[in-house]
Amino acid sequence: ILLFAFFVWFFTILGNNYSYVFDVPLDLINIEAGKTIKENIPKKIRAEFAGNGIELLSLYIYTKSTFKFVIDLQKIRWFYDYSLRDYFTNNPEKIVFPRNTNVRFKQIIWPDTIHVELDRFAAALIPVIPNIQIKEAAGYIKVGNPEIFPETIRISGPRSYVKNYEKIYTQEF
Repeated sequence: ILLFAFFVWFFTILGNNYSYVFDVPLDLINIEAGKTIKENIPKKIRAEFAGNGIELLSLYIYTKSTFKFVIDLQKIRWFYDYSLRDYFTNNPEKIVFPRNTNVRFKQIIWPDTIHVELDRFAAALIPVIPNIQIKEAAGYIKVGNPEIFPETIRISGPRSYVKNYEKIYTQEF
């Protein structure tokens, strides 16, 4: 009987309306071909939502699957500052909820603004230079030079960063 009473109480409480703050994944879409994001963007947005307890509980369970914020980068050329509060208030369709969820978006908690800067995508093959200090033990001699594999690595990313690398050194050992 105690277990039955607990379940009745639990589902009665979950029927009330609440507000809850979630850390929701952020997805950036429609980046122009040949470009990439130059700086790190937060992977999650902290936002407040309202609804009945059962809906909020189900939303909490599904946060890792289908619940996300989406920013469409199709219209930006090189950079743009997104006021997240304005963007998601004016574009509620950019908040993707799991099916049949009746929860209301209230406000963005963090971050207020996201600065998105694009750069041309670039790739380069760069030689790997060994940073080796060999000290032979008494009675031993060095035979030949050490070989590094791979001799080159491919790096890719924003052109303004890739162009700064002509070679890369290994950790000292």
